[in-house]
Amino acid sequence: MAFLKHATASLVILACFMMTGCGSNDPVVKKSPSPSPSGTPRPGKPVVKTAPPIPKLQPGEEIAVIETAQGKIKIQLFSDVAPKHVEHFKKLINEGFYNGIAFHRAVPNLIVQGGDPNTKGNDRSKWGIADSTLEKLQAEFSDRAIVKGTVAAARNGYDPHSASTQFFICASAYPDWNGQYTNFGQVIEGMSQVQAMTKAPTDDRELLKNKVVMKKVYLEKDAGK
Repeated sequence: MAFLKHATASLVILACFMMTGCGSNDPVVKKSPSPSPSGTPRPGKPVVKTAPPIPKLQPGEEIAVIETAQGKIKIQLFSDVAPKHVEHFKKLINEGFYNGIAFHRAVPNLIVQGGDPNTKGNDRSKWGIADSTLEKLQAEFSDRAIVKGTVAAARNGYDPHSASTQFFICASAYPDWNGQYTNFGQVIEGMSQVQAMTKAPTDDRELLKNKVVMKKVYLEKDAGK
């Protein structure tokens, strides 16, 4: 984890809009017809590869649940391609780390980002900056595509090995980011809530005017169908 800085170019879901403030963990979105992930030059059209399919969720498999005032978001976790990120995400969840933290950033119809402990406070200048003392993870890039519902690790600017606690959720596919961010999960319930958050009002730094608090984040075993 993990979705994802604000330099004069681009980052995570980097494509059309950009925040400002060095040291934050935000995917950069370029204001251009062909956005590209920060730190990665775009050599023309993205290479189309056959991505490993999303594994079928097994009955009894552990999933992450994020509760907000608007409802629940349930996430399947990809231990097969991002074991360290999934292990870290579960550890933070079990410690109660995410309870009270918010989704703070949005790009319309593209991503919503959260997981920064600074969002427990109301100092908007610190949202997305995170804490430099937090544990950093080595990137676990894979061929699994960035699609609608992808949950990926946000990172610090151009450093691919700087993901810590922040992550982003995609409201639509973005092939230019394939292999550029650690894809560690997939939303299996609550996409309407994700879509709504990406369309909520933001300021000129893409910060949500009204943050969406994760009231409770926990793990549960999928009941299967």
